[in-house]
Amino acid sequence: MLVFFLPISKAITSILSAGLIAYSIYYYLTQKLKGIQPKFLILFFIYGLLSAVSLVYSSQFDTGLSKTILKLPIFFIPLVYNSVQRSTNRWRISFELLFIWMVNTVAVLSVINYYKNKEALDFLVLQNKPIPVMSHIYHIEFSIMLAIAILICIYRVLFYYWSNHYYHYLYAIAGLIGIYCLHVMSVRTGLLCLYIGFSVLLIYYILQTKKYWILIAGVILMFSALGLGYRFSESFRNRITLTLDDINVLQTERDRNWHSVSMRVDAFNNGLDVFTSNWVMGVGIGDVDTAVQAAYIENDTRLQRVNRKKPHHQFLENGIQSGFLSPILLLAVLLIPMLYRKYRNPLLVSLFIVFMVSMQFESILERQSTIVVFVLFYCHALGLSNKLPDQTI
Repeated sequence: MLVFFLPISKAITSILSAGLIAYSIYYYLTQKLKGIQPKFLILFFIYGLLSAVSLVYSSQFDTGLSKTILKLPIFFIPLVYNSVQRSTNRWRISFELLFIWMVNTVAVLSVINYYKNKEALDFLVLQNKPIPVMSHIYHIEFSIMLAIAILICIYRVLFYYWSNHYYHYLYAIAGLIGIYCLHVMSVRTGLLCLYIGFSVLLIYYILQTKKYWILIAGVILMFSALGLGYRFSESFRNRITLTLDDINVLQTERDRNWHSVSMRVDAFNNGLDVFTSNWVMGVGIGDVDTAVQAAYIENDTRLQRVNRKKPHHQFLENGIQSGFLSPILLLAVLLIPMLYRKYRNPLLVSLFIVFMVSMQFESILERQSTIVVFVLFYCHALGLSNKLPDQTI
């Protein structure tokens, strides 16, 4: 099957992670680089060390070890950045297009599968189930990756359309395909990341150009996309209906089982109880699930066993794993680049806000595919020039 060979399958993602780390170490040693630049990237080392240290006091060592190994690419971000920042513009464009079309291929295959099994999958959506992604990847992970791919397309078209290179047509076509697929797949986290990220790019562009009519055009485009999605996509329409019903469940005493938003709220509150009881050092990276399940029982939850999940919140999960310092470090490495004008560029601001938003709804640094995407695009966006072209729309 085609998707088995795509670089977001689990096996190839593992190989990519190992290759990324090996190349970064090799580059750092052969180029005889002195120290880590910028200095704030050292915080990733400390962040990684906290996870490794929490392994020591984890009672489930094997589980903790696998999670620690999974996070190794984050630990090596300082070295990855040093190798990525010296890349040529041609390499950067090739890297972006490869990622974008790789993700789009899976999205198109998933949408084709949806239309081939439309009746059955529409019924599943009404049962709060996702439309299957045609690869070995969680649907929320994939929606975030697809949103990132679309935002890169928008960035390249919006800020660099005038250069008239052939590859800008590839960005434009890929962006339109991605937007269509994301609305059909109707994953709320991905859609939220897309619209917030697009708003950031739009505001950045308007502040640069002072062309306020672009704001009106952008708002019309966003509402048009939502309106068309609701009008023509049954899966999108069903997802909105379910979301409104979920909100109603939160406001009443109805059973929260099998209502995803309501279960997430319960999972967050339950995780918060675990964190407040272990806020200094956490429970250990291998013992999170055990501690969470014990808290559900202690809190006399009404959720069925199968619905008792860990908190879908990256900062809270880090706090449960390793204590309060871990989420603080993660927040710092996301926000510090915004304070330096030399690093601040439209794509970086947009993607970093997307990372922040997605981390409120999913633990993206606990899953292999999104860890690799985070590492690559953190470094990629950080290394882009903040000097934008004078010619704009």
